Amino acid sequence: MGRQLCWFHDYVSPHQAEYMSLARRLSDSTGAARRIVSQAEFELISCDHWEYITDPRRNMLRLVFDIAVQKVRRLQPSINAYIAPTPVDAPQRSERRADNDILLSALDRVPSLYRRVFLMRRVKGLTTSEIAKHLKLSPAKAMQRLVTATVMFCNAVDEETCVPARACALTDGYLRCDDA
Repeated sequence: MGRQLCWFHDYVSPHQAEYMSLARRLSDSTGAARRIVSQAEFELISCDHWEYITDPRRNMLRLVFDIAVQKVRRLQPSINAYIAPTPVDAPQRSERRADNDILLSALDRVPSLYRRVFLMRRVKGLTTSEIAKHLKLSPAKAMQRLVTATVMFCNAVDEETCVPARACALTDGYLRCDDA
């Protein structure tokens, strides 16, 4: 066990910040990220084949990713939650208002330089080429701003809701493939 702990200390522990960073991106809180990393460390240190792991850092990152995905899958609602509501089971007005408040609050957190491109694409339905022409940008720069704005918006929604599955449900209607 002494050799195993030395191996763990020398090859796994130096990358602790990287494991936490990955776990934090895949979870809804810092506490959950710590639990994911702890579970991955426990699995790695308790395995019988630790001597044969050629890249402990990569193995640990894979464990963190797998554990986080398992936790998210357990939290995800059934597929019926993603079916568009019919008039009979449409959300109540107050629920829609709460969702709109979350989305508007998240949109306010996106800087205006990026928000403008985001709204031109998502609300007005302009293509990237049209946005670039309107703002006198190159198409690549317009695409870069659109991607950055979308990431900022999704992160803001995630922070507002603090539940990854809920953030996905809220942003599904806003994320479409770019057609140009």
